[in-house]
Parts: sequence; C-alpha cells; structure tokens
Amino acid sequence: MTNQESEKLLKRYSSGEATDEEVILLLSWIQESEGLENPAFTIEELESNKFKMWQKIMSTNKSNTYKKWWPSIAIAASFALIVSAGLYSYKNWAGDSLILNDIAPGKNTATLTLSNGSKINLSDVVNGKLATQHGVTISKTKEGELRYQTQTEKQNLTPEYNSLTTANGQQYELVLPDQTKVWLNSTSVLKFPASFMGLKDRTVELLGEAYFEVSKDQEHPFIVKTAEQDVIVLGTHFNLNSYADEQATTTTLLEGSVKVLSVLNHFSQTIKPGEKAVNTGKSITVEPANLQQVTAWKNGFFRFTDESLESILRQISRWYDVKIVYEGNRKDFANLTFLGVISRDKNLSTVLKTIERTDKVRFTVKGKIITVKLKN
Repeated sequence: MTNQESEKLLKRYSSGEATDEEVILLLSWIQESEGLENPAFTIEELESNKFKMWQKIMSTNKSNTYKKWWPSIAIAASFALIVSAGLYSYKNWAGDSLILNDIAPGKNTATLTLSNGSKINLSDVVNGKLATQHGVTISKTKEGELRYQTQTEKQNLTPEYNSLTTANGQQYELVLPDQTKVWLNSTSVLKFPASFMGLKDRTVELLGEAYFEVSKDQEHPFIVKTAEQDVIVLGTHFNLNSYADEQATTTTLLEGSVKVLSVLNHFSQTIKPGEKAVNTGKSITVEPANLQQVTAWKNGFFRFTDESLESILRQISRWYDVKIVYEGNRKDFANLTFLGVISRDKNLSTVLKTIERTDKVRFTVKGKIITVKLKN
C-alpha cells in the first residue's frame, strides 16, 4: 500500500466510512509497517507494538492528515482488533471471570405465531412446508429463511395476521408474500398479513429493529407502523430502529425514497438515500447517516463510530441476552465513546475484552449479569 493509499484509508476509517474489508486491510498494513512476519498475532503483541508502529508512520509520513486524525485512529487501533476470525488470535486469560462465565453469541431463530394463535419455534422444525393460509404457502428454507409464497389469486377479504418474534439473542430472515425481504433483529416483533391479495396497501407493524428490501408495487404502498410513526414506501431499502429503550425511532434510507409520518403530531419528512430521519416524538429531524454502521448488524457485525458506551451495551444486551449493571454514578459513563468493528459471532468474553483494551472500563460476568465499572 502506498502512502497516499494508506492516508486515504485512515481518513475513511476515522470518519466511519471504511468497509469491513478496508478495516482488515488497514490493520494488516499496520502490522506490515512494523515488519511483523507472522500474520496472526495476539492482542498483547499488538498492544506492545502499536505506538511503535504509529511513531514509525508519523516519522515516515509527515502529512498533517495523520496528526489530525491521530487521536481517533489510536483509539480505533486499540479497539477494532477482531474484524476477521483468521487475522488476530487471542490468548486465554486463566481464571478470568469473562472466560470462566463465557456466553455464546445469539443465533438465527424466532417464533412464528399464526392467525389461529398456534406458535411455531423455527429452531424446532425441519425445513419445508409449515402451513398454508389464504392460498399462501409458508415454508422454512434450507438457508434458514421463513418464506411466504402465493400459490393462488384468492382474495383476502378478511386479513389474517401472522407475527414473527425474536427474543434476546435471536435474529431471523423473512420473505413476505409480496417478496419483500425482511431481516429482523433481536428483541423484535413483526406483524403482517398472511396475504396482501385484495388489500389497498401492504401494511406491517414493527416493534424493535428490522431491515427491509421492499418489492416494488406502484399501486400498493408498503407501510411500516411503529408506536411513534408510519414509514410509507413504494419500493426501497431501509433500516428501521424502533426499540422502546432507545431515545428516538430512527429510519435510515439506503435506496429509493421514504416518507416518515409522526403518529403524535402528524409531522412528516421525506428522506433520500444516505439520510436518516430521527423521530423523538416531538420532532423529526433529517441527518446524514453512516450506512455501514446502521446495517452492520444485518451483515454480522457490531460497528461503532463514536458510539456511546450505553448504546453499545444495549446492543450487546440484546444479542447476548444479558443484563447490564453500571457500578458507580451512571452519569460518569455518559461521555464514553468508541470506534470499532467486531464480529457478532464471537463469544461475549471476546467482545468485552476488546472494549477493555481501550483502558476505559472493566467488566465482570456473573451468570447473565454484566457489571461495568470505570477503570481506576
């Protein structure tokens, strides 16, 4: 990698625009700049050589750009250490409570509730046909996806609603009868008609977070209802975060056009790709969005760009099904932010150890309770 290329990559990483592949490339380049030959090295080795590496970079590249981005890059280098399973190796900490009380990551499963009230645990059923409703066949594919496939043109005069529910530590993919694809994150519920035939629109209800790739149908708008708002689209890709424990409902657009309508005060905003609508209940503001951060969960990563510790731990709590307890004054944690990319398929201890490497906080694990405290 040339100096010009590395400078460009450092800028992208610091601003949160770098892809996961670029993060791996950056960390590989850091390794090469120190002359390390072994492609897999431990955190301790990286930690001990990190500042030497950056001193070398600073001495051989006099550009002010490096000096400008140094604080955030230094934090990122100490945090984003496990982007790829094969790139970095971790030593076991003998007797460490995080290791002894380790918790596995979440998995792809959910519970389907049919219109008659019967429930199907999707991890307990084999692949194939699960049920038929209103001329729609419901099946579980070998890829672990729930699929609704219209078999007849039967009119749906009285809609029958199904719901897909994920608990803490669960996520699932769903194809609706109009072929709209939905990725449902942990601790979420999606309610939808078993068939859209004969309906004037395609309305679903969401509690939690989901990513939608909406099938185009100019005559039948696709509407997602949450407690705070309605999102109205024709055909588009967007992410919707409506968790009750978040301060706002956030709609992020990747492709197409979306109109966000507030339920409380009927304010509305139309957003373009690369923007997000933040609905606090009192107002809707439109802001630039970090698309890679917003969709990281769907792609199997935690991705943080100046993310608050509290926000990070809420995500960890949902995915690993744990309770977070703060030791000391909660306000003392408010200004802690982090940069980094971590795979969601790692055990909890790996994630917590990575955050600890910033030398800002410490964790202890007892059962399903994670206690976090400031490092003295």
